[in-house]
Amino acid sequence: MNEGQNQAIPVDVVMCVDVTMSMAPVLNEIRKTILTFFDRFRLGFRETGFELGEARMKVIAFRDYGYDSEPLQESPFYTLPKQKSELRRFLDSLEAYGGVENYSGEAEPACALEAMSMAFKSEWTLYPLGRHRLVFVFTDAPAWRLWERAKYPGYPQAPGDLERLRDWWYIARQKEAGAFKHTVCCLLVLAPEIYPWNELQDWEECEVDFCPLGSLTPSFVRKTMDELFEL
Repeated sequence: MNEGQNQAIPVDVVMCVDVTMSMAPVLNEIRKTILTFFDRFRLGFRETGFELGEARMKVIAFRDYGYDSEPLQESPFYTLPKQKSELRRFLDSLEAYGGVENYSGEAEPACALEAMSMAFKSEWTLYPLGRHRLVFVFTDAPAWRLWERAKYPGYPQAPGDLERLRDWWYIARQKEAGAFKHTVCCLLVLAPEIYPWNELQDWEECEVDFCPLGSLTPSFVRKTMDELFEL
């Protein structure tokens, strides 16, 4: 038996979800993905010889600081399955509205990078054996460059540019890591092949699955998550 096997390792997951108008057709599928995530993750985790310890999930919904009254909606971390009903209530409260579409009907940028900044600054679980930290991004649109929308009220703390955001991801992965052997950190992005998503492919521990611009479909989400869980 390998060292650490049969010990419980905590997992923190942050889901960053675009909830602008164009995401309405896929929002229910994303809700389902979030609510069933740990049930599927637990099964795969056991096959590695480890037990899933404390499982926590947080959701950050984003729109646009220039146009929407609620550009960011952040939940607390919910401990699952104990607080699954609270997580469900938060998800049910999310509505796809706002954002901007151009004259071609395509989605204009949203404040996804600001949501990622908040995700990377989360209060992560610290554990002496190891920890898993996963961040997901679901969007069908490009993103505003960091600080482009800073003139609007309530703009959050954010790094100066995409390269600094990459540094924040490095810090989130390394925080309290020390010499832990049983540590996994991953950033998974479902987004169109356009800025900034086409510049994330060389980030460490990051995977980007490209969808058509303005068309993140339920079937694409299901396919990507099935591949993640190797079903």
